[in-house]
Amino acid sequence: MAAVAVAYIGTDRWNADVYGTLSFASRLAEAVKQQRIAYQVRYFLWKVNGRIESMLDDVHAKLEEAIAEAEKAPATSSKSSDRSRIENAIASIQQLHVILDGIYQAANHHRLTNNSALAASIHRLHRNDERIVELAEWIQDLTNPDPLEKIFEAARAEFERGETVALAE
Repeated sequence: MAAVAVAYIGTDRWNADVYGTLSFASRLAEAVKQQRIAYQVRYFLWKVNGRIESMLDDVHAKLEEAIAEAEKAPATSSKSSDRSRIENAIASIQQLHVILDGIYQAANHHRLTNNSALAASIHRLHRNDERIVELAEWIQDLTNPDPLEKIFEAARAEFERGETVALAE
């Protein structure tokens, strides 16, 4: 599965999408901190939310394509350059999260979440930030499945000992 992620994550297209969104999010963070006129902030929120959602849709589409290709011809090798690309991709996503979270915190601090013209966009930004964090965690889990396997093995063992029951029961 890690080979599937390598097909898109960390590529030039990936970097263009993430860093483009990161740049725009930084502009939004600056506008929120300076408490500029609400219509500028609203425009930036609309634009950055659109970019984030477009980027996430693109990521999902590319990963579905990569999964379909991997099912046809599975890849067997994992290169160290692929590993560094994925680590850079995770770092860029985490950087985007830091900026988006900073925007949300600044908006709360300046009470922009109480502004009827901005509240919905700010909450949408917060939801998109949560999706960004989930993407970073998913990629991290995908590239390092060992801790997850230990959790699933422990859960299977508990079930076999009768300490838990299936949800269907």
